[in-house]
Amino acid sequence: MTPDPVTYRGKTYKVKMYFYHQYAGSGSVLRIFDEGSSRSGKTFDTADFLYDICQASSVPLKIYAYRGTLQDCKEKTLDDFRKKLQLRNVYDPDCMRGENILPEYRIKDSIIRFRGLDKMDVKEGHDCDIVYFNEMLDGISKAQFNNITMRCTRMVIADWNPKYTEHWAFEMEGQPDTIFTHTTYKDNPFCPEGVRRTIEGYEPTPENIAAGTADEWRWKVYGLGVRAAQDGLVYPNIDWVDEFPDDLEYTAYGIDFGFTNDPTAIVHVGVRGRDLFLHERFYSPVDNPDTLYEVVSSIIGSDGYAIADSADKYAKNPEGMVRSLQMRGLNVIKAKKFQDSITIGISYMKNFRIHCVKTKNMLNEANTYVWDMVNGITINKPVDKNNHLWDASRYVVMTVFRNHIAS
Repeated sequence: MTPDPVTYRGKTYKVKMYFYHQYAGSGSVLRIFDEGSSRSGKTFDTADFLYDICQASSVPLKIYAYRGTLQDCKEKTLDDFRKKLQLRNVYDPDCMRGENILPEYRIKDSIIRFRGLDKMDVKEGHDCDIVYFNEMLDGISKAQFNNITMRCTRMVIADWNPKYTEHWAFEMEGQPDTIFTHTTYKDNPFCPEGVRRTIEGYEPTPENIAAGTADEWRWKVYGLGVRAAQDGLVYPNIDWVDEFPDDLEYTAYGIDFGFTNDPTAIVHVGVRGRDLFLHERFYSPVDNPDTLYEVVSSIIGSDGYAIADSADKYAKNPEGMVRSLQMRGLNVIKAKKFQDSITIGISYMKNFRIHCVKTKNMLNEANTYVWDMVNGITINKPVDKNNHLWDASRYVVMTVFRNHIAS
């Protein structure tokens, strides 16, 4: 028998409510991360929880709900929040403000603001009681997470489908005041039967394989709710090493600029025969030319040289970052870009056996930089995100090592 949606409270709701009361007045910030399959009830549980604590609170609560983009936050996060309140017959349209611009929903004296991180500077954050990151693996950087949560006084909530094997969010598992939950579609009694059949069709059983619906990655992520490497990786074959060799034939540095939300990435690139070695040396936004000089000069030194992103203009430095570095005496040149230079550069990279020094950011980008898809079909164009270290490396290979490939 299907439970009553008005009174039903799911698995992760109960975890949140229990620990929320346990931590009340402790002075510590509680973090609960809901990891699980598609349609496991994670988002609806959070909507229930936020509504109930606002209703019960004797003081006004200030809550921010974030997603990677404002459009997704309005069309998905806010839409799920509204659907859940409507199922409970408690949604009041008069409590909604700014729905088409910057949505806010009021519950008694408390307020929940729905925001997109694409509209925020990486250094921004708001004083608040609770922060909720919906689908945190999608377009939310560690820098954004840290700058937002350091202004939060009570509780941080996040959820996601575990579609990667490596991500900075996973590093928080086991830390103090941090709880990871796990759910699947089987934990959600309201999962529509048609959706349930679709999810179970991914399981690589003989029947599903014969029917052409089996998909091991989708079954692991969206059925079992376990971490799995993504399909369509641009660089699927990487050898992970502990250190950058000191006996390479040629070396140079690559720089991909990031000013606010995106990081500036600096990579040490070297070759030995057909072996290409990459070592992340820096990964953080830099919007000031003086700071950038200090960073780059400390890495490449007076004798090294770097190939940098040609898209180096920034409002605070309109003459360009490369020119600023050159004027300060560093040997930095711009990478040449042309039609199809990205895909051609990727093909050059893949002429080598790629060895990467194992770092957190390199692991994350290796597991998230994928080919784009249109109507379920992979096209010869990568998705333009999670590629900062790869772009920096590609600039070097295309500019410095391309003749080495042909030899």
